Amino acid sequence: MQGPRTAARETAVWLALAVGFSPVLVDLARNLLAFPHDHCTLVAPVLLALALRPGAPRQRPRPGLGAGLLACGAGLQLAGIAIDGWSVSRLGLPVAALGVAAWLGRPPLAATALLFWLVPVPDSILDAVSPSGESLLSQLGVALIRPLAAGLEAVGPLVRAGDAYLPLEAGDWGHAPIAALSATGWFASVRLGRNVATGMLWAALGGAAGVAAQLVFGVLGIAWFALGDPAGLAFVWIRQLAWLLPTLAATFAIEQRARSAKLDAEAGATRYGN
Repeated sequence: MQGPRTAARETAVWLALAVGFSPVLVDLARNLLAFPHDHCTLVAPVLLALALRPGAPRQRPRPGLGAGLLACGAGLQLAGIAIDGWSVSRLGLPVAALGVAAWLGRPPLAATALLFWLVPVPDSILDAVSPSGESLLSQLGVALIRPLAAGLEAVGPLVRAGDAYLPLEAGDWGHAPIAALSATGWFASVRLGRNVATGMLWAALGGAAGVAAQLVFGVLGIAWFALGDPAGLAFVWIRQLAWLLPTLAATFAIEQRARSAKLDAEAGATRYGN
């Protein structure tokens, strides 16, 4: 059982990590305020909290591995600050968190790895896919909805209905649901006690499901716009609900599956015990 001194020492270590990476944490907070697309990164701490169950067994502490990961994380933060590349600095946070987890023996490394999804997709990736990704989404949405909305047309990443425009921007191609659902796939492997290979597979499948989710909600957003409602409401479908609703549904299903598996295991232990 974890004593009060041990709990206080571990809390102090995590607080020290937060202080050491305060420049990155402040940058992440500013990024959330400036870019609604990146609200999906909030999935990471929520899923981590769900993955950490009270009474979970402590893993064997590995101070050597922990020190190496901490040094690597700190190096990434300093290198990013030196070159003014926050995408590099942000990666240092989850790497260092893995180091603390390895050093202390808790939380499990697989669960701690969820913090990698706290890092937003770099702008270079968003720009590489834009505007072709948004153009594809606008063309698909218009093709499906045009029979129900005369005068609707796609002009590159713009959707036009008469004098009104719905301008799709970098990121509207679907990075948010891809990121959120891939995190949910990894969370499923952690919650259900699967290995790392399974986690990687389920994360990849979750990302693929994110593509489908963006297409569905993107078409719904364009349909909302075509019906004459303000573009702002259409963007709620495209930029927020596209990742939020599928992630909530998937997380609920995973939790139900985990509870069912636990009840089955307890029933089996009781049966064999008798």
